[in-house]
Amino acid sequence: MKNVLNAIVQAYYNILIGSSITLPIYDGMAPNTELGSYVLIGDRNAQQTDDKCGYTWNVQITVDVVIKNGSFGFLDSDTIAEQVGALINTQLNPTMTDFQAITTTANMSSLPGLNPTEPTFRTLTRYTHLISQK
Repeated sequence: MKNVLNAIVQAYYNILIGSSITLPIYDGMAPNTELGSYVLIGDRNAQQTDDKCGYTWNVQITVDVVIKNGSFGFLDSDTIAEQVGALINTQLNPTMTDFQAITTTANMSSLPGLNPTEPTFRTLTRYTHLISQK
């Protein structure tokens, strides 16, 4: 059995790097030195839905768009999240060598910044994929 999480995170990177998204892309956590806006491929989990004879997973990945000092509202983070979604949630679904994403759905939410002197707005999108091993 191959690691579906490694494959899907690499597929996300392949989709986002070199796309129209100009913000830095980070995996798991942004470095302490990051003072600007960024896109974070955050928490993820995979639950196998078949027995040992068939490898199918429900996979969830959260993409966090963090906008710092850009505005006083969610428009910027929502706009970038929409651009990310247009790249990830297509008819082709994320492409992987050893796996096939059968379906993709998305659920979005927004989090306001807590510090008014450093406005930060976040739009989180949790993508759910049904993925089978080829």
